Amino acid sequence: MMDPFSDAMEKILWEFRDFFKQEVRSLMAHLANHTWTQVWMKFGSYEINSGVGPYQAWPQLAQVTQDDRVSLGYTPNDPLVRSGELRESVKYKSGWRWAEVGTNNKVMLYHELGSSDGRHPPQRAIFGPVLLENEEKFKDMIDLHMKTLLQRRQQSVGPTVPITEISSSFSSVD
Repeated sequence: MMDPFSDAMEKILWEFRDFFKQEVRSLMAHLANHTWTQVWMKFGSYEINSGVGPYQAWPQLAQVTQDDRVSLGYTPNDPLVRSGELRESVKYKSGWRWAEVGTNNKVMLYHELGSSDGRHPPQRAIFGPVLLENEEKFKDMIDLHMKTLLQRRQQSVGPTVPITEISSSFSSVD
């Protein structure tokens, strides 16, 4: 014998699951885009790279580096920006339970982690500081998105009916 209450609840739960997955996917895309934008803003700026957490403020480019940049037709002192190739390599993508911002450019790895071997540049981290600087912003974005999600869901289904009313209406079906 079919239980109309169980069938109705199962349908509601599946609908909410699909709705929730779609909304979380949207949230993940929003978080990834925000992070990517923050990363992009870091390139070429000493002012917004003044150090956070374990990450040091960016040192000025060495004079020899500045001279080399000028001889190649670039601005003298815009860290991590020459042709724009490094910045352009930063991409983002997301799914329903994850967001990813990064690059496959190995030069960025040296900048992010730094090196003391003298052959590679000092640390000019971007990704780590962006995550630390935006931790509260991420929490606020998630909180706002979830509140909006629940409000929109409630508006789409209308006012709630107490479970006792639902169960009593189904018991009269038998």
